[in-house]
Amino acid sequence: MLLEDAIAESTSKTDKIVGAITAGGRDVKRILVTDIQLGERRTGLSLTKDSPKPEVLKNILLTIPPLPGTAVKIVDMAIRLGALLHNPAASALGGGTLNSAITYGLVDPGAVEDEALTEAIANAKAMAARAAKLVGKRVGRILEMSKIETSGTGTSTIAIARNGKPSKFATDYLSISPENVEVTASVTMIFELLDSAESR
Repeated sequence: MLLEDAIAESTSKTDKIVGAITAGGRDVKRILVTDIQLGERRTGLSLTKDSPKPEVLKNILLTIPPLPGTAVKIVDMAIRLGALLHNPAASALGGGTLNSAITYGLVDPGAVEDEALTEAIANAKAMAARAAKLVGKRVGRILEMSKIETSGTGTSTIAIARNGKPSKFATDYLSISPENVEVTASVTMIFELLDSAESR
């Protein structure tokens, strides 16, 4: 098989899988097909004198509602049509979330980040007030806010995979469990300290 043949075979197989998914009447929000490997199939690390075995791998990324049963049915259907669950690119990064056939993320990560930041700010104010009380002071106005950061489930793995490039996922907060997609926030705040006897 030549590389041209491998490309044609991979494209044909991908088209059949995508066609079956769209024809299934499922609530598919988005389908993104990308090339992830274009080269030679290797069975080991050592080189052989055999003829090259061209291989073309494509990744099919679906965005659907968080319905585990539907996700499993779609994956099984793709397997029957020749899809692989193994992702060489993800394996090179250590597997984990990126190597999972099914992942769960947030529809509106911005809103969840805002909630996490609001909670972080409230916690910072409470801690500052507590510390101020111990030295006979009270907290005044906010003088400075810095180091505002958010992180969560899957963000460290995604950051490595992206390497500064735009993500193909709608969110960086990914998990293999629909019940465990976490977002946390941290913020450094500097408050004005007032004498406790001063008027508010």
